[in-house]
Amino acid sequence: MTTSVDVKELADIFNQVHSIEANTNILALMAANLANNGTHILTKNNIVQAQDIKDTLSFMDSCGLNNDSKDWYVHSLVLYSK
Repeated sequence: MTTSVDVKELADIFNQVHSIEANTNILALMAANLANNGTHILTKNNIVQAQDIKDTLSFMDSCGLNNDSKDWYVHSLVLYSK
C-alpha cells in the first residue's frame, strides 16, 4: 500500500506543534512564575499548582536541550548522586 504525504503540510503541522510565540519579557515572566512556586510575580495570584510546576520542571529537565538533552540529564543525575 502506497501512502501519499504532502511534505509542506506535514512540515507546517510539525512547526505549529513545536512552536510558541513569545518574547524575552514573556519568557522571563514564565520562568519567574515557575521559580515563585506558581505565584504570579506582578498580581500575586497563584496561577500554577504545585504538582504542575513539578511536572513542568521535570519535563523541561529531561528534554529541554534537544539532541543533547539525554547526555546533559544523565550527567546532571550523576553529579547529584555523588
